[in-house]
Amino acid sequence: MIRVWFLFSLLSLWLYPKSSVWQVQNNQGATIYLGGSIHLLRTSDYPLPASYEQAYQQSDTIVFETNIKDESIALYMANEGLYQKGELKDRLSPTTYQALESYTQKVGFPIVLISKMKASLAMLSLSLHKYQSMDFYATNGVDLYFYNRALENRKKIDTFETPREQFDMLLSIGKGSEDKLIEYTLHDLESMESYFTPLMKAWRVGDRDKMRNTLLSTFEKYPKVYQTLLVERNQKWLGKIKRYFNTQEVEFILVGAAHLLGKDGLLQYFEKNGYKVKQVE
Repeated sequence: MIRVWFLFSLLSLWLYPKSSVWQVQNNQGATIYLGGSIHLLRTSDYPLPASYEQAYQQSDTIVFETNIKDESIALYMANEGLYQKGELKDRLSPTTYQALESYTQKVGFPIVLISKMKASLAMLSLSLHKYQSMDFYATNGVDLYFYNRALENRKKIDTFETPREQFDMLLSIGKGSEDKLIEYTLHDLESMESYFTPLMKAWRVGDRDKMRNTLLSTFEKYPKVYQTLLVERNQKWLGKIKRYFNTQEVEFILVGAAHLLGKDGLLQYFEKNGYKVKQVE
């Protein structure tokens, strides 16, 4: 039995030699690596695909969306993420609030915990609760894993956004469209378990089509969320990413996998603009 398992493991490695890491080069041969991150993972998802380690070892600077070790953001979130007047209920239609109440009762999440939260923070809290019920934790995420590695190995660290900028962006999604955001969140939470298993399989082997279909399909009904979360941030980050090609160093850029995919994704931008994009084996 052990022999069969060992052979199957080797066969899996041979069949799927790639993962969600891409090498990007300009015409002069300057190189960066783009890695699709899953921000929350299970302990069983380790070790990561070998291409992540390969890109990490070959890079001088590791780039993240934000400084995920900044502890001061917790106080900022507590101050800015709560309504000073009224409650979340006051910003929702009776139908949406009833759906929210039904969901929290079903999953054993006291609704009083989010009653004063702004819609975006409520969305984040409900999502984290769902992920944790599936054994996915931020402490296992790709970002934190390599952030800690970079600190330990004294590699240079760079970021695209401050934690406050990232949180303010999340708050902006819900402002004025609280009902739509909670509706989107509940829809996403209900279908999460059904799409997460195929998503994880696609992410491990770097299947762009399957990842795109899974990750981006939920945004189709919510173009404002898509525009704010992905499109605007990608456009903002691109200016900095292109400047990395002018350095003597190699950068390994780790961002949420959804940022790499689709017509507005970082990979397609570089492919369309004459860069050499190659999936790392």
